[in-house]
Amino acid sequence: MTESLHNKRRIMVEYAQPNTHKDFHVGHLRNASIGQAIANLLEFQGHGVYKATYIGDVGAHVAKAMWGEIHLSDQQYADQFAEAIAVKDSPDRLLFWGSCYRAGNLLSDDPEVKQQQRAWLKAWEDNPDGEERRSWMQSRNECDEAFRAIFDELLLQFTAEPDLWFYESTVDDTKLGQKTAQELLERGIAEIDDSEEYKGSMFVDFEKQADALKPDGTPVFRDDEKKKIRKLGKMVILRSDGTSLYQTKELGLAKHKFDLIRETTGSELQESLYVVGAEQKLYFQQVLAILRLWGFPNAENCRHIDYELVVLPEGKMSSRAGSIVSYRDLRDEALRRAEETVREKGIITDEAQIRETAQAIAIAAIKYTMLQVSGSQQIVFDFEQALSFSGRSAPYLQYAYARAGKLIEGGPDGPVPDEPGYALDPSELALVRLLSMWPGTARRAAEKYEPAFVCTYLYELASAFSDFYRDCRVLGEPQPQLVFRTALVRAFRQVVSTGFRLLALPLPEAM
Repeated sequence: MTESLHNKRRIMVEYAQPNTHKDFHVGHLRNASIGQAIANLLEFQGHGVYKATYIGDVGAHVAKAMWGEIHLSDQQYADQFAEAIAVKDSPDRLLFWGSCYRAGNLLSDDPEVKQQQRAWLKAWEDNPDGEERRSWMQSRNECDEAFRAIFDELLLQFTAEPDLWFYESTVDDTKLGQKTAQELLERGIAEIDDSEEYKGSMFVDFEKQADALKPDGTPVFRDDEKKKIRKLGKMVILRSDGTSLYQTKELGLAKHKFDLIRETTGSELQESLYVVGAEQKLYFQQVLAILRLWGFPNAENCRHIDYELVVLPEGKMSSRAGSIVSYRDLRDEALRRAEETVREKGIITDEAQIRETAQAIAIAAIKYTMLQVSGSQQIVFDFEQALSFSGRSAPYLQYAYARAGKLIEGGPDGPVPDEPGYALDPSELALVRLLSMWPGTARRAAEKYEPAFVCTYLYELASAFSDFYRDCRVLGEPQPQLVFRTALVRAFRQVVSTGFRLLALPLPEAM
């Protein structure tokens, strides 16, 4: 990847792929935070970046939620639907649909309930004009609206032209997956299973395909890759009844993405990045290997950017178990604590500004926590650390930025002079050196797809500014010091502002 960034490229980044009818939780939050930051960093380096999201709006989880809504008033399920009934009229429609899903999932072990949920899903699949589709579309639109509000709050942006807000249902309806599977079969990449248990299904056998050749006779995989390819086993890409699986749709969507960019821009998409949790590592190794066997354009430049999950002290979160921490709950608690802190400090007295500042602190705090460690590391969320005004936290950086603004109010404007005109204090020199490292840090973060580099740099920069603030006066100093130090503080604020924009974090002017 380091070599590829020397040339400007057209890159699609797919991230923030929530499921409708379920809560948007902190696992989604980390995904969204990492994906947006990577996209912004690549764009900052001059690449043409396309920002996409893929919404899971069909499948068993939707059937469970819709069944739950249908049976909401059934007395025999009163205990299981108590939560959903309590929030039925809530303007937060994800809260309602998530509650319906949890109840439907809890009851899905009942054979009769499971049969009813499957019947709903089959009716949805078989009749595009039926009541199931109409009620589902209304509910999906409610979830969609809720996602867009969350994404706006998190400063997430997706490409609007062409529209890169993809739905799993669209891939289903257009049969993109089935068409892809058929092409893979015709080209000898996939085969039909003739075993008793899976008779009629279609799969790719990586043991056989490791030695595959391209049409020109050269190997698809390098010698040093073949051992890993053989270990991928088999991947089923079509059920025996001809219906698609998630991976079938993934392959179809991959082709659609490249075709869409070519058709709308006249240029080839050169790279596609999938920001998805580390638990899907094997899945993406299989999918990306199939793209290469397929002779997919730029298949070598399709990459899975994985990350570890956000973990609670009691273990991994699970939406099926109903033990997730929703983004809503995390945000609300962070907002409550941030507002409490702002009031205690007494710097801001206007009520509207207090709430606005607390919102910026809360959102930045929880997102910075998701970004400040490498994607390969798990996160145990700690409110005290995330909202601290000292140490590695967004509020610490925000406060340094706001304090720097106060420091230069009324001071001279202009760029940092080439020569300060006096002997620099050691803390000034340290700040200058760190500021000079910003372009290289941003470039390296983009090359490695690692926003944590920017988080670490901004913390070190803010620490250096804190030392400078302690050791050096600005306003009231003689002319050489006043001009240079004012320009230095402005440069500090500019870099922090740029860093926060790339990380998609809010940055209040006053705190």
